[in-house]
Amino acid sequence: MRLTTVFMWGALALFGTLAYGDEPKQYRVDLVDGNIGAVQIAEGQYRIVVHRDGAEPKIRLIDQRNGNELEIAAKVENTRQKFARTEIYTDTATGSKQISEIRLGGTTLRINLRQGS
Repeated sequence: MRLTTVFMWGALALFGTLAYGDEPKQYRVDLVDGNIGAVQIAEGQYRIVVHRDGAEPKIRLIDQRNGNELEIAAKVENTRQKFARTEIYTDTATGSKQISEIRLGGTTLRINLRQGS
């Protein structure tokens, strides 16, 4: 009877961890003027919410000035080393500034925003 009770509590703890273990994480980033895909992003402070559940990882950008939200498909990757500071990478190959990658300072997360990657 005692072994059954211990097993049941262990199973409940495991399922509870699985249910809440992959909640979205939030970070603050300062973005430059540019595009993410076809969407124009204005320079300013944003809260970035990283979702890592489901078949297609995504991020949500929340503009700190007006609260506007934008959900974007992105490839969220873990690297081996932590980034010392947040870094924003841009490409200008198409004639307009495209925000292509965000590396979140203090974490191992790299967010690839290149469309089709």
